[in-house]
Amino acid sequence: NPYEDDDGGGGPSGSKKPPPASGAKKVSTRKPKFTTVEHLLGPNGIAYVANVIPKRFAEIAKGPGHELGDFARLMGLYREWTTKMYPYEPHEAVMKKVLKLKKT
Repeated sequence: NPYEDDDGGGGPSGSKKPPPASGAKKVSTRKPKFTTVEHLLGPNGIAYVANVIPKRFAEIAKGPGHELGDFARLMGLYREWTTKMYPYEPHEAVMKKVLKLKKT
């Protein structure tokens, strides 16, 4: 039959997964829960914003007449911070979580 594969199975070849090894542990692909203690109060949390971002911004800011560019650079630093603090979600999602925790 011209519509069947050469292996005679009728489906795409190589679609079956090999059985897992008997002694291998299954690795979790779940992202960790975003928590105040582990993320916001950890070393890459609010302390990073208070201590590192002002120093880095002072190094890259261009000053008067470059306010729009400086704002973009500052936002870039905040994006780096959220990625460093919680790399499992994009910046906007992490900031929503931070704002949600702020309300509690």
